[in-house]
Order: sequence, then structure tokens, then C-alpha cells
Amino acid sequence: KDGIAVSVPDRERGGQKPERLRIIDWAEPGQNDFLLVSQLSAVGNLYTCRPDLVGFVNGLPWLVVELKARQ
Repeated sequence: KDGIAVSVPDRERGGQKPERLRIIDWAEPGQNDFLLVSQLSAVGNLYTCRPDLVGFVNGLPWLVVELKARQ
């Protein structure tokens, strides 16, 4: 929520300087990138998983939804 501490080049003084990288813009949600993907395959060493929906915010997976068929 408060971001991630990173080190970036200091172009004015040289070297590095600490900055806080904010991954999610909580103040202005419309500034974030949202993506909903259907049937995304995730391949691993043990098995392949294909959830029905995966929701991404700024490229990070935040939501995984499995929808079951009615019987």
C-alpha cells in the first residue's frame, strides 16, 4: 500500500538516491491499468492451471476466478 523502496540514479549529484515506487495509484484509481483475461494458462513443473478469469492491475495478478457449470 505504501509502495516499495528502490534505489534510482541521481542525475544531479551522481550515484544513487532512494525513492518510493508506488505500484498502485490509490488516490486516482483511473490512472491504473486494468485487464481481465479469460482462460489464461499457467504452466508449472507439476501441472498446468487454466482459471476461467484472471484480473490484473498494472500487470500484477490480483484476482483469480473459477466458474463452475450449473448442473
